[in-house]
Amino acid sequence: MAHLRVHPEETILAVHNLADRPQVAHLDLAAFAGVRPLDLFSGEVLPAVTDVPYRLELPRYGYRWLRLR
Repeated sequence: MAHLRVHPEETILAVHNLADRPQVAHLDLAAFAGVRPLDLFSGEVLPAVTDVPYRLELPRYGYRWLRLR
């Protein structure tokens, strides 16, 4: 499950895995091409978004909240 929250100052992407197994999400983030997502919990800067679906691995019951800008 993925949610995109767009505000004038920033855009937050929240991705949640509700399954009891690890999952891989392939997200169409082409509108944000060139942006390097920032994980809001770990501070990790992820690889830049391109025009191909963005691959995001989530552990079982895992989540990532990413700032896109």
